[in-house]
Amino acid sequence: MNYWTMPSLKEREKAMRKRLDYADTIIKQVCEYYKVSNKDIRGKSRRFIHTKPRFVAIWLIKDELGLKLTAISEMFGRNHTTIIHSLRTIQDSLSQKYDTDISDDIKEIKKILSY
Repeated sequence: MNYWTMPSLKEREKAMRKRLDYADTIIKQVCEYYKVSNKDIRGKSRRFIHTKPRFVAIWLIKDELGLKLTAISEMFGRNHTTIIHSLRTIQDSLSQKYDTDISDDIKEIKKILSY
């Protein structure tokens, strides 16, 4: 890529804002799907009814948007290592097929987001 084809700072900021807005849409859809509030999903609760949707939202944001861990951690008020743990937990459950509910949930939320 040469200097003349590089996007300007304004263009990059606009693209990042668009991605962050879509991340908020993902969080909103996950909240609606699991019937939890935005406050609960971004909160500090360790209860499974809050952590499962939070982990799914984090995984979807990383998978769909490819945001950096620090950007995701700022969205959820967490440390980046917590984000890594969330991603690994979901990835393990998807690859080992021991929690088919999460796989089905992710497919369903992706289907909703594609409309």
